[in-house]
Amino acid sequence: MPNNIITAALEPILKCHRQQQIRKKTTLLWTTLGSTGLLYALIRQKQGWDHPHAFTTFITLCITTTLVLWIQHRRTRLSLREVARRIEQEHPKLEAALITALDQQPDPKSGDYHLLQTRVIREALENNLKEPWDQPFHIQLFFTGVLRFASLLIVAFGAYFIKNPFESAKPTLEATIYSGQLAVEPGNVEIERGDAVVITARFGQRVPSRVNLVVMPANGQAQTLSMKKSMDDPLFGASLLSVDADTVYYVEFDSKKSETYKLLTFEHPKLQQADAYLNYPSYTDEEPRTIKDTLR
Repeated sequence: MPNNIITAALEPILKCHRQQQIRKKTTLLWTTLGSTGLLYALIRQKQGWDHPHAFTTFITLCITTTLVLWIQHRRTRLSLREVARRIEQEHPKLEAALITALDQQPDPKSGDYHLLQTRVIREALENNLKEPWDQPFHIQLFFTGVLRFASLLIVAFGAYFIKNPFESAKPTLEATIYSGQLAVEPGNVEIERGDAVVITARFGQRVPSRVNLVVMPANGQAQTLSMKKSMDDPLFGASLLSVDADTVYYVEFDSKKSETYKLLTFEHPKLQQADAYLNYPSYTDEEPRTIKDTLR
């Protein structure tokens, strides 16, 4: 049985060391998972293929592996003797005095320590006062916490880019016209200036994994928007919240594109002035008259 006096000094360090261990393990795990997610997103961008449940699979994998790691850590026991060895490695001046003091037991009859035992325990505790044993552990705990937070950010970036694919900064001009089954709605249409428009692309048998909408307004720069898939239907959609000028658009996927369509904007005539002409019945003997600008 370990010495109670030394045990009281080592237990907080043991707790700190266990926290440091789980942080190291989760840092390694999350860095691996996050890097894998980013690599998947990059390969998908280059190769053009995708898995419909990639995001859900990634999140499930992160949660499951983290839970398994935490359970395994809870089952792992670390003895005070192992902590004492680590302390002696950090403090060579102890020269095995800490482990020796940890093994000291009081006299079973009197409950007291004899002179030599007391001296060994006192020397170990005095060393703790001069060079606190827990200081290196707390420093390592801080840095492992920083690294774990950084690894969590890697996981977050991996999840984000799996959920939201990289978008091209410019439309792909080399894309060829798609000759397969594809219906783009609303096609060529006239809309009132400032209205919102929902653009959909319905595919036939061949359904791509990722579809972009390329929008080129007359009064601005071209934009590439990611179109979202509608459940299990071969239908992709994207919304333009406000169309303020004539706009050309087409759907792009797998180095191919649809025909080019136009959104032509118009404005209803604005009423600038309304005049009222009053023509009274003959029995009133009133002369017809005109009231100018009744909008006032």
